[in-house]
Amino acid sequence: MLIENILTTGGVVSYRVIAFLLIAVALIVERIIFWLRIKRRQRRIVKEILSIYRSDRANFSGDIRVRTTYCG
Repeated sequence: MLIENILTTGGVVSYRVIAFLLIAVALIVERIIFWLRIKRRQRRIVKEILSIYRSDRANFSGDIRVRTTYCG
């Protein structure tokens, strides 16, 4: 059965089904791209935070009084 036969047999309903199918596929692709971008950004942010944390711990002298003067 050719696609033409399916469309003529299904009538108006088949055109709507195909339209919604295309919209659904477009939304799925868009969401996949969105989550991949979020995942990539999250990795970069976690790396930056960990490097700041490590450098802060390396600079820590161990004296609590020094730390409280910065806090106010």
